[in-house]
Amino acid sequence: MATAAPTPSVVNGSFELDTWAPDVRTDFTTVMEWDLTTGFGGGGYNNTYVKLMVAPTDGDQWLEIDANFDSGPGFEFQGKIIDLVTDEKYRLTFDYYSDGSSVEVKVADTVAGLPATVDGLWHTMTLDFNAPESSLPVVLSGGASPHLYLDNFKVQLLSEAVPEPSVACLLGVGAALALSRRRRVAS
Repeated sequence: MATAAPTPSVVNGSFELDTWAPDVRTDFTTVMEWDLTTGFGGGGYNNTYVKLMVAPTDGDQWLEIDANFDSGPGFEFQGKIIDLVTDEKYRLTFDYYSDGSSVEVKVADTVAGLPATVDGLWHTMTLDFNAPESSLPVVLSGGASPHLYLDNFKVQLLSEAVPEPSVACLLGVGAALALSRRRRVAS
């Protein structure tokens, strides 16, 4: 009996592994399995923090990144995707709320800008990528003064997707022709 391959996942992608007090600001900290890096550029003021929040979209906790700095390269928030099959194509999804700040999302060689929203609602970001390795970082980075909420990081193998309708149609037509020919031969 063959052993099933592990399911790919984003480590602590729903931020449920952290046990420090929700709604408490933690300056310059590491959320379990995620790292926040901030930069200083020529003495700019920097007050970046991450905070776990209550009443998330999927469970007990979601994450807030808030930063205020007047100069510098900004922030980078990095997590890890594990149990990937090398050279396969995957889809990363996660929920976010943003104040419209410019934020970039990167996995392997695939980079996309997080669509700016100012409607006060949660949105879902989707990013398709190829896996050159079995473990990859997922990196969110941005410039000055982001205010960003994050939750529900998930990854899915794209080959598990439903076939295109045209392929399904061709298979159906082929099966119908085979059955009709079989009936004629039997007659």
